[in-house]
Amino acid sequence: MYIKINGKFYTKDKAKVSVLDRGFLYGDGVFETMRVYNGHVFALNEHLARLRNSAKTILLKIIKTDEEIKNELIKTLKKNKLKNAILRISFSRGRGWGLNLKGELKPSMVILCRAFHPYPEEFYKKGVDVIISKKVVSYSGSVLNRVKSTNYIPNILAKNEADDTGAFDALTVDEKGYILEGSVSNFFIVKKGVLITAPLKTGILPGITREIVLKLAKMSGIKIEEKKFKPELIYKADEAFLTNTSIEVLPVKIVNGKIINKGRMGGVTLKLLNKFRDAVKE
Repeated sequence: MYIKINGKFYTKDKAKVSVLDRGFLYGDGVFETMRVYNGHVFALNEHLARLRNSAKTILLKIIKTDEEIKNELIKTLKKNKLKNAILRISFSRGRGWGLNLKGELKPSMVILCRAFHPYPEEFYKKGVDVIISKKVVSYSGSVLNRVKSTNYIPNILAKNEADDTGAFDALTVDEKGYILEGSVSNFFIVKKGVLITAPLKTGILPGITREIVLKLAKMSGIKIEEKKFKPELIYKADEAFLTNTSIEVLPVKIVNGKIINKGRMGGVTLKLLNKFRDAVKE
């Protein structure tokens, strides 16, 4: 594995950043993870736009242009000789001890690349289990909820909670008990043919795959409702699924031990999964 740090390649064993880097000291940075299909970085422009929005929110200035970043990503992909991969780019605020943002802070850029290993096809045929986190509450008023930050502690705790129960992921809730998203995914349900997901104003991450799925649903004539809902609606749902860059559209079979629609694969979920897989080939 070759890792690119501030424009230079290093092997995995020699890739290092300073202990004074604010990404290490405070989790002071932003990142994006992208899926590469047959050498093509899917939805690259959308990922870069979200990266810049995240950076702007935390007052981190990215001086590189989108074209420069794209070139760095492609060079890293080629250096690792991969066509189907996961690319991750992160920017930290650079070296600096203390919380003051004034002074000469030079952001650090790190690009990681690894081969993509597909999830078992059984997951897509039978669905996965998820739980609702009892430990992590996301406060809807925080602007940081929509930032893909390198400070990932809430996500890590929620995912660990899921792992401890044997579930694939954990759904988080806000302070009033409304369902938000997974630790590493967005969450959807289907009720009587209507696709339902939490609105962005609740503070969920504006998922790239989430947005593409909503567009595909609209193009397919599927009714969409972006609204707040509580666990009770999930248990009455006909279908449920998760979305993110790696899993695409992943059916959910069980939520908090309750089987969704007798564990059957839903027609809307299957349609959107197939349409998404067609979209990545274009």
